[in-house]
Amino acid sequence: EDMVPLLSAQEDFTNDALFETLKAYGAEKGYKTGYIMWPIRTALSGKQMTPAGATEILDVLGKEESLARIQKGIEMLKG
Repeated sequence: EDMVPLLSAQEDFTNDALFETLKAYGAEKGYKTGYIMWPIRTALSGKQMTPAGATEILDVLGKEESLARIQKGIEMLKG
């Protein structure tokens, strides 16, 4: 949930830039990269396994659609 503001503030919404941002966020919080990417990928795609990674999906969907899907995933988890 706290990644929504991070992604909202992201100006360069390309795969490489997103990966670096999320990797830095994980390092700051003491999380492994997979711990950050897996829930994002699942929220974006609705699937646990995808041929593309989280940042590639973010890049393809674009900022607006990605944030909407992540928010929907958060709401589903909250019930």
